[in-house]
Amino acid sequence: MEAIARCITGLEEITKKEIKEITKASSEILESSIIKFKVKDEKALANFTYNTRSSTKVYELITYFNFKDLEDIIEKKNEAE
Repeated sequence: MEAIARCITGLEEITKKEIKEITKASSEILESSIIKFKVKDEKALANFTYNTRSSTKVYELITYFNFKDLEDIIEKKNEAE
């Protein structure tokens, strides 16, 4: 299962260290203030969400894709269902 952690800009490296300490997982910075990481299950994600101090929001990542227009988004949504 993949997840996204949002943090205040400039705290990305601290958030990555927290992810490593709490979940024992590696992570990558997608862009400013957004870090993607893997967890083994919902319990591990809940544990990270509860214990993080540098993340402002934590989300479960359902899918990740590039798009050009609204039709691309609708198409990907329909494929996921």
